[in-house]
Amino acid sequence: MKRVGSLSREMTLTMDEMREAFMHVSTRLGVPKDPRKLWMVLQLALEGTLDPNDEMRRNRVIRNILD
Repeated sequence: MKRVGSLSREMTLTMDEMREAFMHVSTRLGVPKDPRKLWMVLQLALEGTLDPNDEMRRNRVIRNILD
């Protein structure tokens, strides 16, 4: 999770631009999960909302989004 946060700080794209790129790529790749739900998880990670020290809570949040 720390690497994701670092990436978001280093990128010069806005969150909307990152979302657009993610949706474009994930749709073309045919990912097995709903790209919108995957984006929600990635956005939480980029914003630092997912606690890297609380694995159980983090996993529960991710599962709730993806189910």
